[in-house]
Amino acid sequence: MNTHRLLENIGLNPIEVKIYLALLQLGEATVNNIAKETRIKRTTIYPFLDSLRDKGLIEWGLQKYNRKAKSKEPKQLVRFAKAQERKYGRAVLNLDGQIKDIEKLYNPNLKDVEVKYFEGARECREMLLELYNIKGNMYTYSSWMKYQYLGHEWCENFYNNLYKQKGMKNNIQIVSATEHNLWHAKDYVKESRYKKRYFPKFIPPKKYYINIDTFLFNDIKLILSFKNVKPNGIYIKNRDLAQSEKAVFKVLYSDIALEYEEYTKKHKIDLKKLRHKE
Repeated sequence: MNTHRLLENIGLNPIEVKIYLALLQLGEATVNNIAKETRIKRTTIYPFLDSLRDKGLIEWGLQKYNRKAKSKEPKQLVRFAKAQERKYGRAVLNLDGQIKDIEKLYNPNLKDVEVKYFEGARECREMLLELYNIKGNMYTYSSWMKYQYLGHEWCENFYNNLYKQKGMKNNIQIVSATEHNLWHAKDYVKESRYKKRYFPKFIPPKKYYINIDTFLFNDIKLILSFKNVKPNGIYIKNRDLAQSEKAVFKVLYSDIALEYEEYTKKHKIDLKKLRHKE
Protein backbone atom coordinates (compact mmCIF):
# COMPACT_ATOMS: atom_id res chain seq x y z
CA MET A 1 0.00 0.00 0.00
CA ASN A 2 1.41 3.43 -0.93
CA THR A 3 1.90 6.15 1.66
CA HIS A 4 -1.00 8.35 0.45
CA ARG A 5 -3.51 5.50 0.67
CA LEU A 6 -2.16 4.45 4.05
CA LEU A 7 -2.64 7.92 5.55
CA GLU A 8 -6.13 8.24 4.09
CA ASN A 9 -7.12 4.89 5.57
CA ILE A 10 -6.29 6.02 9.11
CA GLY A 11 -8.38 9.17 8.82
CA LEU A 12 -6.57 11.93 6.89
CA ASN A 13 -8.24 13.52 3.88
CA PRO A 14 -6.29 13.95 0.60
CA ILE A 15 -5.34 17.60 1.26
CA GLU A 16 -4.19 16.78 4.81
CA VAL A 17 -2.07 13.98 3.37
CA LYS A 18 -0.33 16.35 0.93
CA ILE A 19 0.35 18.95 3.61
CA TYR A 20 1.50 16.39 6.17
CA LEU A 21 3.91 14.68 3.77
CA ALA A 22 5.28 18.06 2.68
CA LEU A 23 5.96 19.04 6.30
CA LEU A 24 7.64 15.72 7.00
CA GLN A 25 10.19 16.54 4.32
CA LEU A 26 10.46 20.28 4.91
CA GLY A 27 10.79 19.84 8.66
CA GLU A 28 9.55 23.36 9.43
CA ALA A 29 7.90 25.70 6.95
CA THR A 30 5.79 28.82 6.54
CA VAL A 31 2.39 28.59 4.89
CA ASN A 32 3.88 30.14 1.75
CA ASN A 33 6.53 27.41 1.58
CA ILE A 34 3.91 24.71 2.11
CA ALA A 35 1.79 26.25 -0.66
CA LYS A 36 4.75 26.15 -3.08
CA GLU A 37 5.58 22.56 -2.16
CA THR A 38 2.01 21.23 -2.40
CA ARG A 39 0.62 23.63 -5.05
CA ILE A 40 -2.34 24.26 -2.77
CA LYS A 41 -3.62 27.84 -2.34
CA ARG A 42 -2.23 29.53 0.76
CA THR A 43 -5.69 30.54 2.03
CA THR A 44 -6.87 26.94 1.67
CA ILE A 45 -4.03 25.57 3.78
CA TYR A 46 -4.79 27.21 7.14
CA PRO A 47 -7.87 25.15 8.17
CA PHE A 48 -6.11 21.92 7.20
CA LEU A 49 -3.08 22.87 9.31
CA ASP A 50 -5.44 23.43 12.25
CA SER A 51 -7.02 20.04 11.59
CA LEU A 52 -3.62 18.29 11.51
CA ARG A 53 -2.67 20.06 14.72
CA ASP A 54 -5.89 18.88 16.39
CA LYS A 55 -4.97 15.36 15.32
CA GLY A 56 -1.62 15.76 17.08
CA LEU A 57 0.46 15.35 13.92
CA ILE A 58 1.93 18.86 13.56
CA GLU A 59 2.56 21.90 15.71
CA TRP A 60 3.04 25.64 15.30
CA GLY A 61 6.36 27.31 16.06
CA LEU A 62 6.93 30.17 18.50
CA GLN A 63 7.28 32.90 15.87
CA LYS A 64 4.94 35.85 16.40
CA TYR A 65 4.96 36.79 12.72
CA ASN A 66 5.27 34.59 9.65
CA ARG A 67 4.71 31.53 11.82
CA LYS A 68 6.04 28.16 10.81
CA ALA A 69 4.37 24.76 11.07
CA LYS A 70 6.38 21.68 11.92
CA SER A 71 5.60 17.99 11.68
CA LYS A 72 5.85 15.86 14.78
CA GLU A 73 7.65 12.53 14.77
CA PRO A 74 5.89 9.93 12.55
CA LYS A 75 5.23 7.67 15.55
CA GLN A 76 2.46 10.17 16.44
CA LEU A 77 0.57 8.54 13.57
CA VAL A 78 0.36 5.32 15.56
CA ARG A 79 -1.20 7.20 18.48
CA PHE A 80 -3.66 8.92 16.16
CA ALA A 81 -4.61 5.61 14.52
CA LYS A 82 -5.33 4.04 17.92
CA ALA A 83 -7.45 7.06 18.89
CA GLN A 84 -9.46 6.60 15.68
CA GLU A 85 -9.96 2.97 16.56
CA ARG A 86 -11.31 3.86 20.01
CA LYS A 87 -13.51 6.63 18.59
CA TYR A 88 -15.17 4.63 15.82
CA GLY A 89 -14.97 1.17 17.31
CA ARG A 90 -13.37 -0.38 14.29
CA ALA A 91 -9.95 -1.78 13.63
CA VAL A 92 -7.54 0.39 11.67
CA LEU A 93 -4.37 -0.56 9.91
CA ASN A 94 -1.49 -1.63 12.08
CA LEU A 95 1.11 1.04 11.37
CA ASP A 96 3.89 -0.48 13.46
CA GLY A 97 5.26 -2.42 10.52
CA GLN A 98 4.74 0.33 7.94
CA ILE A 99 5.87 3.40 9.85
CA LYS A 100 9.49 2.96 8.68
CA ASP A 101 8.61 4.08 5.15
CA ILE A 102 7.12 7.28 6.54
CA GLU A 103 10.04 7.82 8.91
CA LYS A 104 12.39 7.89 5.91
CA LEU A 105 10.66 11.10 4.81
CA TYR A 106 11.00 12.77 8.19
CA ASN A 107 13.40 15.71 8.44
CA PRO A 108 13.37 16.94 12.05
CA ASN A 109 15.90 19.75 11.50
CA LEU A 110 17.36 18.93 14.90
CA LYS A 111 19.01 21.72 16.85
CA ASP A 112 21.03 21.75 20.07
CA VAL A 113 18.18 23.64 21.74
CA GLU A 114 14.47 23.36 21.04
CA VAL A 115 12.02 25.61 22.89
CA LYS A 116 8.23 25.63 22.69
CA TYR A 117 5.65 27.76 24.47
CA PHE A 118 2.14 26.43 24.98
CA GLU A 119 -1.02 27.84 26.52
CA GLY A 120 -4.40 26.52 27.61
CA ALA A 121 -5.52 23.21 29.07
CA ARG A 122 -5.59 21.41 25.71
CA GLU A 123 -2.03 22.35 24.79
CA CYS A 124 -0.79 21.47 28.29
CA ARG A 125 -2.35 18.02 27.96
CA GLU A 126 -0.74 17.58 24.54
CA MET A 127 2.68 18.47 25.92
CA LEU A 128 2.30 16.05 28.82
CA LEU A 129 1.72 13.28 26.31
CA GLU A 130 5.37 13.80 25.29
CA LEU A 131 6.15 11.89 28.48
CA TYR A 132 4.96 8.71 26.79
CA ASN A 133 8.28 8.84 24.91
CA ILE A 134 10.24 8.66 28.15
CA LYS A 135 13.27 6.41 28.46
CA GLY A 136 14.38 5.94 32.07
CA ASN A 137 13.43 7.82 35.22
CA MET A 138 11.20 10.87 35.41
CA TYR A 139 12.13 13.55 37.95
CA THR A 140 9.29 15.88 38.89
CA TYR A 141 8.51 18.84 41.11
CA SER A 142 4.79 18.53 41.71
CA SER A 143 2.22 21.11 42.79
CA TRP A 144 -0.84 18.84 42.30
CA MET A 145 -2.61 21.83 40.72
CA LYS A 146 -2.69 20.10 37.35
CA TYR A 147 -5.53 17.95 38.67
CA GLN A 148 -7.63 21.06 39.15
CA TYR A 149 -6.81 22.72 35.84
CA LEU A 150 -6.45 19.72 33.52
CA GLY A 151 -9.14 17.55 35.08
CA HIS A 152 -8.81 14.86 37.73
CA GLU A 153 -10.06 12.07 35.47
CA TRP A 154 -7.73 13.07 32.63
CA CYS A 155 -4.71 13.20 34.98
CA GLU A 156 -5.57 9.80 36.46
CA ASN A 157 -5.79 8.25 32.99
CA PHE A 158 -2.59 9.99 31.94
CA TYR A 159 -0.59 8.55 34.84
CA ASN A 160 -2.14 5.11 34.48
CA ASN A 161 -1.04 5.03 30.84
CA LEU A 162 2.35 6.57 31.64
CA TYR A 163 3.23 3.75 34.04
CA LYS A 164 2.42 1.26 31.28
CA GLN A 165 5.01 2.70 28.90
CA LYS A 166 7.91 0.33 28.31
CA GLY A 167 10.50 3.09 28.58
CA MET A 168 9.17 4.39 31.91
CA LYS A 169 11.12 3.32 35.00
CA ASN A 170 10.34 5.40 38.08
CA ASN A 171 8.55 8.64 38.90
CA ILE A 172 10.88 10.30 41.41
CA GLN A 173 8.97 13.26 42.79
CA ILE A 174 9.45 16.22 45.12
CA VAL A 175 6.24 17.70 46.52
CA SER A 176 5.73 20.94 48.42
CA ALA A 177 4.17 19.74 51.69
CA THR A 178 1.18 22.05 51.89
CA GLU A 179 -1.78 20.77 53.88
CA HIS A 180 -3.72 20.22 50.66
CA ASN A 181 -0.88 18.24 49.07
CA LEU A 182 -0.26 16.11 52.16
CA TRP A 183 -3.91 15.16 52.45
CA HIS A 184 -4.22 14.16 48.80
CA ALA A 185 -0.82 12.47 48.69
CA LYS A 186 -1.50 9.95 51.43
CA ASP A 187 -3.68 7.76 49.19
CA TYR A 188 -1.17 7.81 46.35
CA VAL A 189 1.69 6.85 48.63
CA LYS A 190 -0.20 3.76 49.77
CA GLU A 191 -1.72 2.92 46.40
CA SER A 192 -0.34 -0.45 45.25
CA ARG A 193 -0.44 0.36 41.54
CA TYR A 194 1.99 3.26 42.10
CA LYS A 195 4.00 1.81 44.97
CA LYS A 196 6.77 0.11 42.98
CA ARG A 197 7.41 3.00 40.60
CA TYR A 198 6.28 6.12 42.45
CA PHE A 199 8.75 7.62 44.93
CA PRO A 200 7.58 10.97 46.33
CA LYS A 201 9.38 12.99 48.99
CA PHE A 202 8.23 16.18 50.68
CA ILE A 203 9.81 19.54 51.45
CA PRO A 204 8.69 22.38 53.77
CA PRO A 205 6.50 24.81 51.78
CA LYS A 206 7.68 27.86 53.73
CA LYS A 207 11.26 27.31 52.56
CA TYR A 208 10.72 25.58 49.23
CA TYR A 209 7.26 26.45 47.97
CA ILE A 210 6.47 24.84 44.60
CA ASN A 211 3.60 26.31 42.63
CA ILE A 212 4.51 24.92 39.21
CA ASP A 213 4.93 21.41 37.83
CA THR A 214 8.33 20.56 36.37
CA PHE A 215 9.14 17.32 34.56
CA LEU A 216 12.71 16.27 33.76
CA PHE A 217 12.99 13.32 31.37
CA ASN A 218 15.25 12.26 28.52
CA ASP A 219 16.93 15.55 27.46
CA ILE A 220 13.83 17.60 28.18
CA LYS A 221 12.61 20.03 30.82
CA LEU A 222 8.84 20.57 30.75
CA ILE A 223 7.34 23.31 32.94
CA LEU A 224 3.62 23.84 33.61
CA SER A 225 2.35 26.97 35.38
CA PHE A 226 -1.16 27.37 36.79
CA LYS A 227 -0.95 30.91 38.16
CA ASN A 228 -2.84 32.55 35.29
CA VAL A 229 -6.44 32.05 34.17
CA LYS A 230 -5.14 29.78 31.41
CA PRO A 231 -2.48 27.21 32.33
CA ASN A 232 0.66 27.61 30.27
CA GLY A 233 4.14 26.23 30.04
CA ILE A 234 7.50 25.86 28.35
CA TYR A 235 9.13 22.85 26.72
CA ILE A 236 12.94 22.95 26.53
CA LYS A 237 14.96 20.24 24.85
CA ASN A 238 18.68 20.54 25.63
CA ARG A 239 20.93 17.79 26.89
CA ASP A 240 23.26 19.94 29.04
CA LEU A 241 20.38 21.83 30.66
CA ALA A 242 18.46 18.64 31.43
CA GLN A 243 21.50 16.95 32.99
CA SER A 244 22.27 20.00 35.16
CA GLU A 245 18.66 20.23 36.34
CA LYS A 246 18.61 16.53 37.20
CA ALA A 247 21.82 16.91 39.24
CA VAL A 248 20.26 19.71 41.31
CA PHE A 249 17.07 17.69 41.75
CA LYS A 250 18.98 14.66 43.05
CA VAL A 251 20.77 16.74 45.70
CA LEU A 252 17.48 18.23 46.92
CA TYR A 253 15.79 14.83 46.85
CA SER A 254 18.51 13.01 48.80
CA ASP A 255 19.60 15.71 51.27
CA ILE A 256 16.51 17.76 52.06
CA ALA A 257 13.26 16.07 51.05
CA LEU A 258 11.70 13.49 53.39
CA GLU A 259 9.55 10.39 52.98
CA TYR A 260 5.82 10.88 53.69
CA GLU A 261 5.76 9.18 57.09
CA GLU A 262 9.06 10.77 58.09
CA TYR A 263 7.85 14.25 57.13
CA THR A 264 4.48 14.04 58.89
CA LYS A 265 6.14 12.70 62.02
CA LYS A 266 8.97 15.26 62.11
CA HIS A 267 6.62 18.20 61.50
CA LYS A 268 3.89 16.77 63.77
CA ILE A 269 1.22 16.77 61.07
CA ASP A 270 -2.21 15.73 62.33
CA LEU A 271 -3.92 14.10 59.35
CA LYS A 272 -7.28 14.10 61.12
CA LYS A 273 -7.17 17.88 61.32
CA LEU A 274 -6.19 18.07 57.69
CA ARG A 275 -9.22 15.93 56.84
CA HIS A 276 -11.42 18.20 58.88
CA LYS A 277 -10.21 21.22 56.91
CA GLU A 278 -10.98 19.51 53.63
